[in-house]
Amino acid sequence: MCFNIGVIIGPIMGGFLADPAANYPRFFGNVEWMKKYPYALPNLVNAVILSTALAGIFFGLNEVG
Repeated sequence: MCFNIGVIIGPIMGGFLADPAANYPRFFGNVEWMKKYPYALPNLVNAVILSTALAGIFFGLNEVG
């Protein structure tokens, strides 16, 4: 089920976050690194989500044995 949700939400999230300097100039128009790297924001958001999942797994799962 998670794969199906990820397949739907992933491209939508990436599309909304891609090229924020051009799509949302009011908020991100003056941020130079977002102009230089327009696809960095979706990758950074994905890295935060994956890091949160990794921390949850590392600290939340009990080791059997």
